[in-house]
Amino acid sequence: MRSGRLVAADLAAAAIVVVGIAWVADLPRWLGQPIETERYLALALGLALAQAFLDTGATTAWRRGLETALAIVVFGVCLWSALNFQRLSGDLPYLTPEIMALSAVLLLGTGVAVWRQDGPSLVFFLLGVAAYAGIGDLLPTVIAPVPISVSRLVAYSAFDANGLIGLPLRIAAETVLVFILFGQTLTWSGGGQVLSGIATLLMGRFRGGAAKVAVVASALFGMISGSAVSNASTIGAVTIPTMRRAGFPAEVAAAVEATASTGGQIMPPVMGAAAFLMAEFLGVGYGDVVIAAIGPALLFYLSVFMQVDLAAVRYGMKALGPEEIAKHRSPPRTWLLLLPAVVLCLGLFAMSWRLESAAVLATAAALVVSPLAKGPWPVPVELWRLLVATGRAMGPLLVMSAMAGAIVGLINLSGLGLTLTFLLANLGGSSQILLLAATALVAIVLGLGMPTTAVYVLLVVSFAPPLQQAGITPMAAHMFVFYFGILSMITPPVAFAAMATATIAGADVSRVGWLAMRMSWSAFLLPFMFALVPALLAPQRPLLFAGVFLPTVAGIVFVTRAVGLVLASPRRRWLEGALGAALLAEVLILG
Repeated sequence: MRSGRLVAADLAAAAIVVVGIAWVADLPRWLGQPIETERYLALALGLALAQAFLDTGATTAWRRGLETALAIVVFGVCLWSALNFQRLSGDLPYLTPEIMALSAVLLLGTGVAVWRQDGPSLVFFLLGVAAYAGIGDLLPTVIAPVPISVSRLVAYSAFDANGLIGLPLRIAAETVLVFILFGQTLTWSGGGQVLSGIATLLMGRFRGGAAKVAVVASALFGMISGSAVSNASTIGAVTIPTMRRAGFPAEVAAAVEATASTGGQIMPPVMGAAAFLMAEFLGVGYGDVVIAAIGPALLFYLSVFMQVDLAAVRYGMKALGPEEIAKHRSPPRTWLLLLPAVVLCLGLFAMSWRLESAAVLATAAALVVSPLAKGPWPVPVELWRLLVATGRAMGPLLVMSAMAGAIVGLINLSGLGLTLTFLLANLGGSSQILLLAATALVAIVLGLGMPTTAVYVLLVVSFAPPLQQAGITPMAAHMFVFYFGILSMITPPVAFAAMATATIAGADVSRVGWLAMRMSWSAFLLPFMFALVPALLAPQRPLLFAGVFLPTVAGIVFVTRAVGLVLASPRRRWLEGALGAALLAEVLILG
């Protein structure tokens, strides 16, 4: 018997999805009651915060009572803000007592929820920026912030268009929501198993087939999920036991899946929340981001696939047996479950639909073909579970996006962004490589405790402008930050993707993380490659792209062989590594 608090949390989670779909479908306008976007965002944030405080697993009565009261208060504040947003916006410059009280509750509630869901990193970052703005008189002039009062800092962080209810929250509540719904629907309908079956049919007959299936299945599922942890949990539940039965050590099996699943976030067409934000920040269509990502994604998976093949040689792994392959063969009618992915791709690239429209129609296609592919129509309780699962996946992302928006607002309000741009531009004037290395290091450190989207938002505000001033193209600068934000998924000690796969494999998380980092060596190099040679992001210019892509392929192949040929002589490994490094250096010099 579920408690009343958990039922209320489920209701809040389902309401996030229902309200979001109604907004994306433009239902208020169809009903003749158009409303401002900020009203919807405030309501969505309120539901997410309520869910966060209700679904905590508190064991004592006083704590359950306190968290229930917090849920009611923060939801009430968000609902009041939504209903009175126009008036509150007009009162914002005057810092009225109402504005100050509402702002304090919103910031405190969001901070506590983020701390509990994603750890303290984002909260400390917000406090650090606020402290920077508050002690400006004590700092040297060159790095001093814009003078700003504490009350204005609090009010504008909550209610300004660049605060909690800002761009990151809007992208999460509009675009990301429907794509997560699509991914959840496809997983619920059995699409993940179909993709795993296709990968098994393609790769199971080759040596190390179990691990190659994991790489291909994760790449296929990553194309439509855009989430490393979701990818690792869904595909890994099938592939990791198969790899273990084939003889791969637990740490290797988990690392292969973590690496391949993390690559799913850079594999078009669906690349996760940060990629949608990238299109907004750059002011380009999402299709442009997808096209730019194709080359590096292929290079990454080439390296991972080769390492898996070399690992198969090392451990003496053979192909999967006919019985194992037969177990993963899906009935022909289940291939209908691939139709939603086809609808999504056609909508995005052939029909030029809005992102939200393409995802909604692909979700509808999944609901329609599911009973045709696997049996009877879903009963209401199954649809309810789908709504709740989607809402539970969205809630933490909405809260984290709101906090990221508040941090971005503080950075802009205090002038920290301009200060960083000035300092880093001077650094970049002496060396592009030095500036890129500093950006990568900060991204990795921040990523140890933050989700990918938060890392991307914070770094793109602080580091993208100086990268562009140093001569790096806007797309390359944003993609560079995007890549290093993603690598936090496999970077110990946190390594969320490695945690998911290590749990399935029963392996040590730290060892899995370090091994996954080694397998992902190309992902640490490729951002430097395309930042310095932007033609790697331009497949729409075939001759220019081929001139840098093909030598890079050769360099990746030789370096990967040098890393993975553990049974070869040291001389041969050094020779192949040197040849690969020379080819990559040639691309950098001549590109």
